[in-house]
Amino acid sequence: MTTTTSSPGTEPGAPVRHRWVTYTAAAVLLLVLGAIMVVQFAGYQDRQDQREAEQKAATLHAAFADIGITAFSEETIARVLGSDGGGFCTDPAALVDATANLGSANGAAGPGLRPSVLDERRLEGDRLVIETYCHDQLDEFDAYVDSLNLDDTTTQPAGEPTSEETS
Repeated sequence: MTTTTSSPGTEPGAPVRHRWVTYTAAAVLLLVLGAIMVVQFAGYQDRQDQREAEQKAATLHAAFADIGITAFSEETIARVLGSDGGGFCTDPAALVDATANLGSANGAAGPGLRPSVLDERRLEGDRLVIETYCHDQLDEFDAYVDSLNLDDTTTQPAGEPTSEETS
């Protein structure tokens, strides 16, 4: 005759088992699977962001080429601006204001400091970045550019006659 012992909470007549080993193994297995899933999902998100950054960089690079800006490669644009515009979309008006103020001065200090010609392509390029990466801030940027005291003259590459010279 076989005798069985039972523990509290089990059916009478059921053999005593050490379920903690099974439960511990199942918990460890679930933790390992969860960790693998988190790592895989993070990699998937990174690949999605990289693809989006490359697509936006290609779009921006082509738009830059259309207006004559060819200094940046698609890889550089993707690396700097990422998929969300990076620091450029944080406060585009402040960034444009800072770079315009630095780029539109002659480099002198004190009384010799005076503004110089700001290339219109700079503002066009900034607008293209905002159109591509943070189009919801485009109206604010346009309002900022409209508030600048810009001349109606355009810059011509050296050697090209202006409309006044051809008349």
